[in-house]
Amino acid sequence: MVPAETSRHELRALIQNMLDETPAGYVLRISRCDHLKQPVIAPWDARYKLDGIPAHSLVQSRDTLFISPEFFPLDSLADRLWEEFGDAVSDGRFSIPASSRHYCSLTQDDIATIQESQRHEFDEDA
Repeated sequence: MVPAETSRHELRALIQNMLDETPAGYVLRISRCDHLKQPVIAPWDARYKLDGIPAHSLVQSRDTLFISPEFFPLDSLADRLWEEFGDAVSDGRFSIPASSRHYCSLTQDDIATIQESQRHEFDEDA
């Protein structure tokens, strides 16, 4: 188990990284999954017009995040997410099966899916 304040700090850093380090040609959308009712962050081609409130990266001089109004404003996003699932994050429970809708440790299938997606990350030829 990781101390809560360490995890909160890492979550804030992750959000800042998403704002400033999203690869050129892509944007990220932060919204709630219709099926699981959980927060999700999904990459999109930057050419698409996304729903949500745009967040501008000063580093990239462009809008890189599109945030569902329930998670806005950006400066309180980490706190809002932390309230919702901070305990699960601190405990290392990152998977949420549709059958249970409760966070649990990653399964071998989850790990295999993550590893496979990393092979194709931002690789249009894969």
